[in-house]
Order: sequence, then C-alpha cells, then structure tokens
Amino acid sequence: MEANGIASLAHPIRLHEDVTSVLPELRAAGLNAVEAYHSDHSAAQTELYLQLAAQHGLLVTGGFIASLPPILLSLVFYRYIVSGLSAGGVKG
Repeated sequence: MEANGIASLAHPIRLHEDVTSVLPELRAAGLNAVEAYHSDHSAAQTELYLQLAAQHGLLVTGGFIASLPPILLSLVFYRYIVSGLSAGGVKG
C-alpha cells in the first residue's frame, strides 16, 4: 500500500545543523521538498532555500497556520455549539 505523499523539510530555519551541508543526505534519503516560504524566514533565507531547492531538484513549499480558521470559527460560534450540545442531551 502506498500513500503517494511527499517528504518535505518544514522549518529548515530551525535545524541545528547547516541546511546546506545536510540537504544532500536528506535528498538521498528521499526528501522531495523544502519549505522556502515562511513568516520566520528573512528574504535572504528564503532566497537560500529557493536556490537549494533548485540545486537539488526539490519542490518548494510554504507554511501557514492551518489551524487558525477552525479556531476562529469555534470562538465565533461557541455559544451555538454549546447550546446545540446541551439541547441534544436533554430527554423528556
């Protein structure tokens, strides 16, 4: 069974090693992509990750907070969610 996913290096800025030196080994181990676009990256870091991706034939990814929309929606509709849950628990 295959998942048909890709292996991506997220947050390369947080690696304790030098990304330039470890990327060839990660690529050989099956790495498919590197996160170049992230709010924590400076313009110079983004450019470095884009160059490394091109040099090693990697896809480029970008990060964003995917959990934020559900959190905001739950805060906005909190009272409706609670009232719906409590109404469903009343028998009579």
